[in-house]
Amino acid sequence: MANYCSNLVSFTGKNSDGVLAYFQSLGKDAPPFLDISINGDTVSFQSRWIPPLRELNRIAEQFDVSYWLQYLIPGEDRTSFEYICLQHQALEPAAEKVLEIINKTETKAQLKEAEELVGDLLQNRTFDLRELGIFASLLKKRANQLAVGYSRIPAPWESDDQSKNSRRGR
Repeated sequence: MANYCSNLVSFTGKNSDGVLAYFQSLGKDAPPFLDISINGDTVSFQSRWIPPLRELNRIAEQFDVSYWLQYLIPGEDRTSFEYICLQHQALEPAAEKVLEIINKTETKAQLKEAEELVGDLLQNRTFDLRELGIFASLLKKRANQLAVGYSRIPAPWESDDQSKNSRRGR
């Protein structure tokens, strides 16, 4: 028998009302969202074992919103966990330029150049992990859109950097 995870999620952005209407249209149970209830601008639900992050991220992307999730996993020592999807947090102007370069790629060669650029930015720690993660995700998405092979750039959290220095230069 599966243990159930209690989830409380709040959506922000101009389409957050659309997300609430979407959850309302699901009824009481729509796996992986179980025992759904809406209170103001917050949705609470149960899920099996862990929160359905993939589905929540898909919804956030579909409605172009951010969300904050607080969840309780049965059997864990911690009282609760949090997950934040910052779809609408503003990026630095330099990061916006990199996104523009990635979005304008139309060929395999241009995609490779953008991939090398992001690889260099990762090596030089030019941006923070969130921004580098956005770049890596967008590169993968763009490669899928262009239907070309994708030589995977490791996500920033997969780095083999063993340093403990928390104040890295930009």
